[in-house]
Amino acid sequence: MPEDRCEARLAPSQAPRIAWPSVSEPLARLYDLALRALDDHERRADALRGRLAPVLAAAALGASLLSGPVIGGAHPTSIVGKAAIVVAVGGLLVMVAAAFHLLAVRQRSRDAIDARGLASELASRGLLADEADFYDWMIARLGEHIDRSTTAVEDLTRSFAAMLCGILVMLCGLALAALVG
Repeated sequence: MPEDRCEARLAPSQAPRIAWPSVSEPLARLYDLALRALDDHERRADALRGRLAPVLAAAALGASLLSGPVIGGAHPTSIVGKAAIVVAVGGLLVMVAAAFHLLAVRQRSRDAIDARGLASELASRGLLADEADFYDWMIARLGEHIDRSTTAVEDLTRSFAAMLCGILVMLCGLALAALVG
């Protein structure tokens, strides 16, 4: 299965190509791969943001179901029960902090890949006349964006994982407190 994903990433794009006839195929291919890598990063970030609401809703449901016996019933009297409540509150704080971090992360800045700005910069450097120079420069520029995008997506993934761990710790703490009392 991983080979299929690798082949899909390396397969020629179905999108219309921008390549000029005088540009070598490897340069045009690298340019196409760089553009698709940026699109893939954007899709991954959007998928993480899309999962945020259902995960938070499930956490709220679990917290409300498990906290009822602890808050409405007899408060935990044992040391284990009190420690479980402290653990649950710690998990809640981690979850909320990670959720705010996910929501606060800005999307890719639009001015970083501004077509007009790039066109004027390319013209001022004289790179619009030679297609090979254009591709070399654009591949390097897109590589910089891919590096920044990779870092941002990995940060989002870590925040999402921290949020899920916080939810699990909170729910386990509440369940233990409800059981032990």
